[in-house]
Amino acid sequence: MEFRRKVLWNCYIYLKFMSERNLHFRFSLNELYSFSTSLNPTSRNRNAYNSTKYPKRIKMKIFKIYFFAVLISIPIAAQNDISNIPILKNTKVLNLYSTEVQDSFKIYIKLPEGYFASQKTYSVIYLLDGDILFPIACGNLQYLYYGEAAPEMIIVGIGYGGLGFDSGNNRSRDYTAIPIEGRSYWGGAPKFLNFIKNELIPKLESNFRVDDSERILMGHSLGGQFVLYSFFTQPELFTKYIASSPALFSLIEFYDQLEEKSVTKLNNLNRKIWISVGENELSEEYLTPLQNIANKIESRSYKNIGLRYEEISGGSHFLVPSIALSYGLKFLFEN
Repeated sequence: MEFRRKVLWNCYIYLKFMSERNLHFRFSLNELYSFSTSLNPTSRNRNAYNSTKYPKRIKMKIFKIYFFAVLISIPIAAQNDISNIPILKNTKVLNLYSTEVQDSFKIYIKLPEGYFASQKTYSVIYLLDGDILFPIACGNLQYLYYGEAAPEMIIVGIGYGGLGFDSGNNRSRDYTAIPIEGRSYWGGAPKFLNFIKNELIPKLESNFRVDDSERILMGHSLGGQFVLYSFFTQPELFTKYIASSPALFSLIEFYDQLEEKSVTKLNNLNRKIWISVGENELSEEYLTPLQNIANKIESRSYKNIGLRYEEISGGSHFLVPSIALSYGLKFLFEN
């Protein structure tokens, strides 16, 4: 629709220029709109072309002008394409089918500005809910880089190409550890983690210059639950973690058990994890269980596990993701 408006406007300006030089016709923008509609073979207004008051030679001249306007409008439309937004420069989108999950994913990849001008390797941040968090992270990370709070890195958003279940978004299947009563479709986290480990990471690291010693995982809500699942079950996969408002629901006891089983693995690793929640989130579902998990990790007195638990002042569930991303990364890259 935006492209058509540009065509009509360019055509109208030229016709106005002609009419002001005492040529044989004047043409209003409404008439031009009707005329352009008549050129559409599916239009209900196909008789507009024949019913106009102008002679055939004039109508043919208008048609030529309209066609010319289409041609000059194409580069204008290209210039206004969203991929030309500077912060989204060097962005790629992959459609990746997973044999582990038996489903397809949209993988959004943002390369650093200087990627093609150097041979250096880059850390990678993997974002769950990539359909939402990927564009947020592109802007946030640029500001963090300007402020020397985080290095340039490759941004990877793992998405579905839609925000709702009816558009193929299966986050509730993929980010949850086990099924619960009334939600038999939960419990796909083991397969989803294997997808990331065995399919996504190898594909990215074979195609881009990646520092495989520094991988970051970030998720919010159910995505935050998955971050904790990854941290407790396969802590060797990522080196840094941001768990924003993990939604554990009735799996609180399950995650307490995961934390206890992870002690031996975590004793031998050097890892950092940020866990945050908004202070206005529900105590029973968020504040209390997350405080308990953070306290348990802290009580282990790990030598090389850095933990920051943060209750974000004034924060509610959907206000905190970008805050967790920014301050989480700042913490992760502090000396």
